[in-house]
Amino acid sequence: MRAWGDIDNDGLLDLYVCNYVEADLDNYSRVHAAVDRRDQKCSPTLFPSCDPRLYRNSGDGTFRDVSVPSGVAAALPSPAWRY
Repeated sequence: MRAWGDIDNDGLLDLYVCNYVEADLDNYSRVHAAVDRRDQKCSPTLFPSCDPRLYRNSGDGTFRDVSVPSGVAAALPSPAWRY
């Protein structure tokens, strides 16, 4: 998920990226489901959460990661998307 907003009131849209989980799709685990006795993909809730990131618009077509100075990086990791 991502959200755009002007966090520093400079008239440029900045970007907040809400990450979900760290999953290596090449090694995505399978679990045996007791109900239907078939292997199934693991639930995303079994993977570690990711940190959100905040990027400030530099005004020249680039963005600078300001997650640490803004305090966003200090937040506890949690999945951004919940069902």
